[in-house]
Amino acid sequence: MELHKLNKGDDIWFKYPNATNSFPAVVEEFHYNFKGEPYLKVRVGSELVEIDDKYEIVKV
Repeated sequence: MELHKLNKGDDIWFKYPNATNSFPAVVEEFHYNFKGEPYLKVRVGSELVEIDDKYEIVKV
């Protein structure tokens, strides 16, 4: 899924590259790095995790 199609508060599942386990999360923030590439900050339980378009992401 393309990151720019997600909004704050969206429920997602994501999987690390080459991983077998996936994780539920809630989109908290949308940012761009210094190269202009988008990334998300998502809440997984009590942790805030940064993910980018290298991850497999599904909106639920």
